[in-house]
Amino acid sequence: MGSWCSDPSEVNNIFCKCSDNAEIFSGYNTLSAITPIHLTNGSQITLFKWGGLTTLNNPPWADTFTPDFQQNMGSPSVAIFGLLNWDVAYSSRTFFAQEVGKLIDLIEQNYPASTDIIIRTGQYYCCTHDHDAYWKRKFSRLRTEYFNTYIVDAFEDRFATQRKISIWNF
Repeated sequence: MGSWCSDPSEVNNIFCKCSDNAEIFSGYNTLSAITPIHLTNGSQITLFKWGGLTTLNNPPWADTFTPDFQQNMGSPSVAIFGLLNWDVAYSSRTFFAQEVGKLIDLIEQNYPASTDIIIRTGQYYCCTHDHDAYWKRKFSRLRTEYFNTYIVDAFEDRFATQRKISIWNF
């Protein structure tokens, strides 16, 4: 964790865990899975707080892609998918590939071709602690690189000629 988090009194500090979920942000509810944030210029950001494409989500992440939800929230002009940290830590490569395929299918079915896609790749410093004995994390730089490459290639292969795909790489 680094020398700045070596003192036992600091270990549970959110900064040592690389977690900013407790930071105050107007309109953002850290306990809500879906949070619409209304901006002063009339724009809206709808934030989905997923635990990646893992089985940690309750309800399952795919349940957010419903026709009712689309009608209530509208069609986005840009969709940013910041996944991977939970996926790298808690999923197998096979499960991740399956869920990425499902995500791509749902995007194609529910978002118009005019929706630009931004893939936010995973960070190498994520998930510094295990939550409990059941969810043992699997995390390494090479594993993160593999998952990053996989999701970028999958989105570019599927949508390259249909819509704009951008990579937000750290």
